[in-house]
Amino acid sequence: MLAEAVGKSITPGSFVEAAYCALSVYVGVCLWRVTATALGWLKVYFITAGSLLALVLLSDIVARSVPREGGPIGLMLWTVVWYLYFHKSKRVRLTYGRNL
Repeated sequence: MLAEAVGKSITPGSFVEAAYCALSVYVGVCLWRVTATALGWLKVYFITAGSLLALVLLSDIVARSVPREGGPIGLMLWTVVWYLYFHKSKRVRLTYGRNL
């Protein structure tokens, strides 16, 4: 019924994007507030991000298309950089008591 009201713009992908956005905001707030579960949620975020990026890359390969411009490859590099930061940083260890 909601989809009829706004047209056919609501897709399963839009729900995935909304859930991913909500997870991103929640993890950011947990990290900002330095909660005890922040690094656990960050791990969930990185696993989710990696899985979604892999699915996008696989869909491009299956469709035999060139990867989207500035899309999954750039995001994958960005995700790897942040993972390495949270995994190796001394500042993260001092702030959260451990690294990712």
